[in-house]
Amino acid sequence: MNLLMISASNTIEMGKQSASTKVCYLIRDLLTAEGVEESNLTVLPLMEHDLIPCRLCGKCKDDDLCVYDHNFNQVYDAIKKADAIFLVVPHYATIPAKLTILFEKLNEIFYAGWIRDQSFVPLCQNKPVAIIGHGGMPESDQALKYYHDRLIVP
Repeated sequence: MNLLMISASNTIEMGKQSASTKVCYLIRDLLTAEGVEESNLTVLPLMEHDLIPCRLCGKCKDDDLCVYDHNFNQVYDAIKKADAIFLVVPHYATIPAKLTILFEKLNEIFYAGWIRDQSFVPLCQNKPVAIIGHGGMPESDQALKYYHDRLIVP
């Protein structure tokens, strides 16, 4: 089983020290300790990929790739190869910018696939995804309610 851990952090200056990326490596280490082969575990920090916003050009309808964004295609290839995904999302904005770009492009590819063939099934339709939301506020009932209501519920 191939598992993908995506860090949605945009804090490039933090690199592997960003909380989101550290959580991805923690998941990898826990799974390795449980006997999962490290070669089946991929940590993918979105901050390392210069994703370009979707142009809604529709050119992805022919081959399910973005003709303008090689970096997106690398991320998408990792998503396609994964059997399950852990998505680690920091809450310092509603949805981090690169994650928004990723979602928008996936949506366009899936829509274009449906336009091409109405029996099209998106590759992620039955792929398990675990979302781990986190933030930097001190733990309190008020902070936990804030994160629950504004991050986990949506």
